[in-house]
Amino acid sequence: MTAESRQAEFVLEGNRLTVRGEVGPKNEARYAEALFKLLESGSKELVIDLTGLDYVASAYVGSICLLAHTAKQNKRSVLVIASPSVARILTVSGLDKLAEVRMEGERPGSVEYAIDGNTLTVRGNVFDDEVGALQAAARKLIETKRPDLVIDMSRVVRIRGSHLGALALAVVNAEQEGCSLTIIATEPVRSLLDTAKLYSLGKVRIIPAGQPTDEQEGP
Repeated sequence: MTAESRQAEFVLEGNRLTVRGEVGPKNEARYAEALFKLLESGSKELVIDLTGLDYVASAYVGSICLLAHTAKQNKRSVLVIASPSVARILTVSGLDKLAEVRMEGERPGSVEYAIDGNTLTVRGNVFDDEVGALQAAARKLIETKRPDLVIDMSRVVRIRGSHLGALALAVVNAEQEGCSLTIIATEPVRSLLDTAKLYSLGKVRIIPAGQPTDEQEGP
């Protein structure tokens, strides 16, 4: 990749701002100006596309939070579409309390639960999904009676407390069936799972997204 192709781009089209390339301290002024112009567009729904980035610095996140706060005060909405790694950073920062944070390829309100062998893969915005769907999917996984079960939530950036309950029930049910359970989770989800103390309910490992499942992870 050439140096030119890595240069930061801030493309404003109507109510949508697309950010691409290498963004850093030297681009902060251009970025702030682009966000201001987006806010000035007058649109009720503002969209920030960060799918071309693998990382964002705290200054960039702070600017989005400020824009989202201002928009919310004026009864306008902000949608941020990002790559999985950036979506996790945005969620950890608390931006999801001011704006909708959606991973690229994720449709609003769409959640997929796919079982393949010993693994249940969860994709989509579980935060807005009915908890019963997660419970049912986990139950079907446990019914396979495989000794080593996996729930892969590596593309989920946030869950509700009720979903914690569904995962806790899965740990208990797996324990009753004599199965071990591994949950692969992003950092925001891992933090909630640690708070729920799932380790006390049965044989469960909580693995960071991207880490091989054969590496031990414990409390």
